[in-house]
Amino acid sequence: MNQEINMKKIALITAITTPLFLSACGGGSGGDSSSSTTPTTTTPPAATTSTQQLTAQSINNFSIPVVGVRTSANVTTTATSGLPVTYTSTTPTICTVSGNTITGVSFGTCSITANQAGNTSFSAAQSVTQSVVVGAQTINLAIPPLVVGEVFPVTSTATSGFPITLTSQTPTVCTVSGMMLDVISTVPGSCIITATQGGNSQYSAASPVSLTIAVDAANQLVAYGATPVPSIFPESGSTKADSSTTFEGLYTTPTGVALIDSANNIAYYDVNSSLFGSLQITGSAWTLNSSSISYSNVLPSNRVSVPATGTGSFLLKQSFTANTQSFSTNPSPLSLTYGPANGYAVTQSSVAGNWIVNTGINQYKFSINNMGVITGTYTNTSGDLCAITGTLLLADPNTNHNLFNVSLAASSLPSSGATCNNDLSTLSGLSAMRFFAATTNGANGIFSAISMIAHASDGARMLITLYKQS
Repeated sequence: MNQEINMKKIALITAITTPLFLSACGGGSGGDSSSSTTPTTTTPPAATTSTQQLTAQSINNFSIPVVGVRTSANVTTTATSGLPVTYTSTTPTICTVSGNTITGVSFGTCSITANQAGNTSFSAAQSVTQSVVVGAQTINLAIPPLVVGEVFPVTSTATSGFPITLTSQTPTVCTVSGMMLDVISTVPGSCIITATQGGNSQYSAASPVSLTIAVDAANQLVAYGATPVPSIFPESGSTKADSSTTFEGLYTTPTGVALIDSANNIAYYDVNSSLFGSLQITGSAWTLNSSSISYSNVLPSNRVSVPATGTGSFLLKQSFTANTQSFSTNPSPLSLTYGPANGYAVTQSSVAGNWIVNTGINQYKFSINNMGVITGTYTNTSGDLCAITGTLLLADPNTNHNLFNVSLAASSLPSSGATCNNDLSTLSGLSAMRFFAATTNGANGIFSAISMIAHASDGARMLITLYKQS
């Protein structure tokens, strides 16, 4: 009997709960109309879908640096998304790409395509293709107005970094000897100079550039003053005259300069490479120490420092020869000549005065006091104007040796309205006084100059030669 009652209760509970279960599942109408429980139904929520909106991106400021055959340069273009850009050469017989390094293979037009494929947040950027002629070079030539009787040192080069050749088209007004321009006219007029660069296996010849320079009357100071030639040479106390000196001094090639101090630290610079390090001396042989660093190219786009190696020999106060080396693009042997400036005796006050050079790309104006403190400015063709501060101090204070330690730093000049974006962040290196023959208005003498070879931790480096103003 009890079992029968329990079975009826189970049947009743089932009859009451089933419509609710069906309703919750979205089925049934509520069961028997006589039931005391009114079934309820709920409408399931409508299905929803969401699509993430990708942000557009673009590739901006994409340009290819000029490269020569078998030379390389880096591209630093980025997308507006900040994602890395990939590069592909569409002319692999002319140029190749590895990462962001472009290498010239042969003369011709190189085309590079930049891509950014996007990701889950950014859509793919539209590809950009740019072209550049491998091995092309141009000449940057700038010479300010001159005055009658002026001798002006021209330091312009081609974009390849190779030296240019100057020719005067008006030899009765101005003449050229190497890179020294001499205004021989005694009356105002025009001096016409043509610059050429013949190229080599890496660069084709540059298009010649002719420049017409106004020659004004000599009613203003001649830019560079000459001093008498020493009556005794080498001068007493000079590097050359001091019997205790060995490797120390200034050495030159037609395209390069090396400065070596009494501790055998070396700073070397030519048109394609530079070296900063020190030498181990054994007799008349030398070896670069392991901390020496070389920069394989002077262009800012290729500031990659690599360990430098080298061995060679020297003839006392005559020459410095590299038998094998990895610090120059010029294959060994590399031979430098002991410079005549080693025969001049200098003091700390020898560098005092106002110094200037206009390279055609940059202009430097330095004022140096008797204590070797430098103040000045640096200007480039982009309009950047920088304040220059630093020191130029005798490397051997108790001697008259012609070698100085140089330190330079640059900062923006707020009044110029331009940002100081240049290669002079913080540089240090070696410097020496140099002298060039002068024949202004028939007067014999020498022009004073300062050559500085310096570098920074970020790979920036420079060789500048400034000339003393009268």
